[in-house]
Amino acid sequence: MTSSFISGVVEGFYGRPWSSDQRSRLFTRLGQWSMTHYMYAPKDDAKHRALWRVPYTESEEVEIAALVRSCQENNVELVYAISPGLDMTYSSQEELSLLKKKVEQVAGLGCKAFAILFDDIEVKMGDADQKLFRSFADAHVYVTNTLYEHLRKPDVFLFCPTEYCASRAFPCLANSSYLKTVGTGLSLDIGILWTGPQVISKAISVESVLALKEVIQRPPVIWDNLHANDYDRQRLFLGPYQGRPLSLRRHIRGVLTNPNCEYEANFIAIRTLAAWCASGEDREFLGDVQDMELGLPDTWTQTSDGACTQGQASGGAQFDQSHLKRQRESSLGSPVADDGNYTPDKALQNALSEWLADFQRPCALPTMQDAEHLSAALDCAASDTSALSLDYGSVSSSGESSSEDDDLVMDMDLDRHSQATDLALPVALTLEQLNLFVDLLYLPFEHGHHATHLLESWCWLLQSYHRFTPSSETGSSSTSKPTPSPPSPGASDQEWCCRSMNFHGACSAIRSMCFSMMQVPNQILVYELYTSIWSILDIVSRLETVVTQLETMNVSSQQRLLEVWKGLVTTPNQLADGQEPWVFRGGLVGEFQRLLPDLSWLQGNAVSDQKLKFHNSDSAYTKANLGLQIVCTKKWAFLESFRFRFFCQASLSGLCKAFKKQTASGASATAAC
Repeated sequence: MTSSFISGVVEGFYGRPWSSDQRSRLFTRLGQWSMTHYMYAPKDDAKHRALWRVPYTESEEVEIAALVRSCQENNVELVYAISPGLDMTYSSQEELSLLKKKVEQVAGLGCKAFAILFDDIEVKMGDADQKLFRSFADAHVYVTNTLYEHLRKPDVFLFCPTEYCASRAFPCLANSSYLKTVGTGLSLDIGILWTGPQVISKAISVESVLALKEVIQRPPVIWDNLHANDYDRQRLFLGPYQGRPLSLRRHIRGVLTNPNCEYEANFIAIRTLAAWCASGEDREFLGDVQDMELGLPDTWTQTSDGACTQGQASGGAQFDQSHLKRQRESSLGSPVADDGNYTPDKALQNALSEWLADFQRPCALPTMQDAEHLSAALDCAASDTSALSLDYGSVSSSGESSSEDDDLVMDMDLDRHSQATDLALPVALTLEQLNLFVDLLYLPFEHGHHATHLLESWCWLLQSYHRFTPSSETGSSSTSKPTPSPPSPGASDQEWCCRSMNFHGACSAIRSMCFSMMQVPNQILVYELYTSIWSILDIVSRLETVVTQLETMNVSSQQRLLEVWKGLVTTPNQLADGQEPWVFRGGLVGEFQRLLPDLSWLQGNAVSDQKLKFHNSDSAYTKANLGLQIVCTKKWAFLESFRFRFFCQASLSGLCKAFKKQTASGASATAAC
């Protein structure tokens, strides 16, 4: 085994493997950031796992050879991994021969580093294996050592045990007969992969690794799932590498991160790991909590005399910092004692600055430039009534709506709206906005600063609503959001009014951030973030709808509402010690969905009419290259329609022309951007 520290990426997730182009760009980054290894182990590559016996075709050999060369050009070592444990008969010499031939084929293409993986398989042996091997571990040791010898003991050869974390060690780490057999039986030059205390480990301490070394008799190579999202594809993890003290490096042979399935979402995960690997000695990290300037509208604050005043927001929505520092301190456990130059917040800010430049790099998706082709595609989409549900009434041959809902038909001649006084164009994506986006999609066990505050504010508004008395006996029946006005001195709970105004301001900042992200020049990058962007926009719109409804509700409806809400959950989810993050799915959006009260029973209130849903790509209508997932219903022109329409004009000009052409020819469907 090589004595150099292994650092890099393992493509080891369940889901669609990365493309050759994405891997090539990854190798370039790994080389630039002085990382040393890339391990090829995508679970859903059939010939890596399910069809491990099947040799690669000539065309596949060309692709593998190109990957090896690309790695070598960037001073990165490609580690080819094979996973035969699903159905291998360990005692069969024929099976072992097939395994040898498979890795020989890859070795002949220039690969010099290998791994054999026995993770996520049934812990049992067939009758033939039971006759030859005393235990499951003995079978794994035999096959691994045989393959290692056959390859003439390569410098890098890694082994993933079936018990690859402490929570899967039976009956426990110290008494695991499987891991003890592996530790004593495997050649000492074979590295053993380990994910930490859990499959997804919040923290990996030096003490836990020292306990492991006693069992496996060597320092492990960490297969780090901190940023893996294949168990919950509704989430992305964009936070920094953390929870692993720098002193850990003295007790391990390396770290390979197994990041998000979406390649473009992994810049921060890999960049901050590279910073961690390149940093000096350890340092106590308490987290420098900084309020990012979100550029919010005017913010309501409460003065010492209890009155609410309106002032310009200088630091976002008046976020409290004390609870955030306590959260960061507890999330990392005992801080390390030495001095050094790595802190997750600092590494995150540096990575964000670099990533922001990547957003600004022009990179367009493949588009249908020919309007005729676009029109044909729209014809196909229109014929699929299950893909898009639009209710805008009929359209005359002149292109004018003949429905009573003509106010909802978004005129495709967007130029005439350009002089609207309330038109606010999305600004270029800023560092503060990118930081906000990362905060909303942070890490498996915690949210970022602003997301935490938003969640706490929402819970407070629900928990404290019983103290709020509406100023009007007549609830608003308007379907439009009322303009916020200063709470009067006679209001029963001015603090609730102030906090609701600040909540609206925070939601407005999130919407602005999403709009800015959607118009960045690098559309290939942002394309893989669209699902998360639309999920965020969806939940923000629903949250604001509920808050607006609470603000405008009449007293009698409020009294009935409080009766209905007696059993309402108003606290965020809390994972117990040792629980994996897939216990609660959906991340921040999922938490808000669980905390979202049902107001559909209210009659005559705006919430029943104000609906705009953004569905996942499984059921959504994808518009041209933007993948805008929209399902509209009546009487709601959401997302500040002028701004949204103007944005669509710039990005979907060809689409607009096609719609106009269809309308002019008497088509029955009217499209809305």
